[in-house]
Amino acid sequence: MEGGRFPHIVEPGGETLTYAGKGEIQHDAPGGTGDIVPMGDIPLRVLATLPTDEQALRKCLFTLVDKDYNAPKKILDGIVVDTAVRLATTLPSTPALRAAAYRLLAAEPGVRSLGDVKDHTGRTGYAVALPSPHGPVEIRLIFDKSTGMPLGTETVATRSGDGVSKGDLQDYTTITSMKWTEDAPPFDTDTKDPGPISAPGEEPDAEPAR
Repeated sequence: MEGGRFPHIVEPGGETLTYAGKGEIQHDAPGGTGDIVPMGDIPLRVLATLPTDEQALRKCLFTLVDKDYNAPKKILDGIVVDTAVRLATTLPSTPALRAAAYRLLAAEPGVRSLGDVKDHTGRTGYAVALPSPHGPVEIRLIFDKSTGMPLGTETVATRSGDGVSKGDLQDYTTITSMKWTEDAPPFDTDTKDPGPISAPGEEPDAEPAR
């Protein structure tokens, strides 16, 4: 679905995200926080226009996110990373575009190889880790080294604090299949962000007078 968005789930505690009970989309690790916010969304029609050279791809993605977000360059660079991760994992990218996204991410500071690992279904894959632009966690990408197809992602804490220990798994996504379909999505509305939440004892902001 073009321009589709994941729903916002902003609640404490582990969450399992599904669409109308028709399949699990995201499941938090024990102790994780369900806080799913769309960052760096790309309409499907744009995928065919993206370059497959990693440097040109970075420039193009920066231009795209700069149109959508009013933020300092450091924040926009972080959203470029988010978008490249999505190109490499969850978006229906061509093999050439996915490879360009991998190369873009490989050039990020602090990227390291984790070698062969087992994903959460027991499959063997190759993993790399890169620092997250959004906090003291790292993003781990697991993929099939022979085909380049993604097997999943993990988010792991890089320091202890706030009840989390360094190395704790915060959330993960496992990709078991990826294909085109003509079936309609099992939902027709998205859950929307409820907006600002008032502190205890405070009244929500009143709407401006018209």
